Amino acid sequence: MRIIVIALGVVIIVLLGVLLFVQPTKNSNAPVQIHQVASSTDGSLIVLAPEMDAVIASPIAISGSAKGWYFEATFPIKIMDGDGMILGSGQARAQGDWMTTSSVPFLASISFTNPKYSTGTILFQKDNPSGLPQNDKELIVPIRFR
Repeated sequence: MRIIVIALGVVIIVLLGVLLFVQPTKNSNAPVQIHQVASSTDGSLIVLAPEMDAVIASPIAISGSAKGWYFEATFPIKIMDGDGMILGSGQARAQGDWMTTSSVPFLASISFTNPKYSTGTILFQKDNPSGLPQNDKELIVPIRFR
């Protein structure tokens, strides 16, 4: 019996040593995840979620930050399919004082109908109550549907 206990102790020590000192190997076939945050060319809108080419389902939670995109603390967002058909729309809502020259975080939750295609876009539009074309801005983020 004593020999069995000693043998088991040796096996346990060897296994612990292997676990502590052997480095796991990386699977070279595993996909590398690259976070692709979307932003406007001037940096006034940054979309943190969903990332570009993310797979989404309804309802979708959207977050980021914007500077100068708000009017009355909101700006419009549309979920569109591969044909540009609007599947759902909603408002990004400022999570702080929107009447500032600083970037302000936003949140939105938008439900949408089932898409015809597996890919689409999220269209972010600067709220432009003036209607003047020089005040228009938009950002299009490519997405995939689950």
